[in-house]
Amino acid sequence: MWKLKSIEAENLCAFRSLAYTLQQGVTTLIFGNNKDNDSQQSNGAGKSALLGV
Repeated sequence: MWKLKSIEAENLCAFRSLAYTLQQGVTTLIFGNNKDNDSQQSNGAGKSALLGV
């Protein structure tokens, strides 16, 4: 079985760079904050783009 330990990326969609270490043995929730359009809240914040890493 494989375990995702961390995520690192540069110039991925809306992210210039990102680095995140995941805790093992717990569920991880991904929240977003759309800073370009306040009426959209988390829509378009790039949460799904993390699946492409």
